[in-house]
Amino acid sequence: MLYLIYGNNQDAMYRSEQIAVGLGCDPATTTYWYGWLVHPTLAPATALIIPEDQTNYLNQSEQSLLQTEAEMTANGWFDNP
Repeated sequence: MLYLIYGNNQDAMYRSEQIAVGLGCDPATTTYWYGWLVHPTLAPATALIIPEDQTNYLNQSEQSLLQTEAEMTANGWFDNP
């Protein structure tokens, strides 16, 4: 998995929704394409969880900002406070 960090949950959810709609999903049945996680101590920082085989759904700017699991671990995203 790869991760795309946003400053807050609302922005992450909105981008996930944009991608779902862009892929032809009906918002009544599929509201979001990607799941997300909130940083345990730096909330509202939120990261979309991006499967490695779906990075093509992101624009080039977003692709350049993707974080690996190792980077996320090093920055405390998976720690329980």
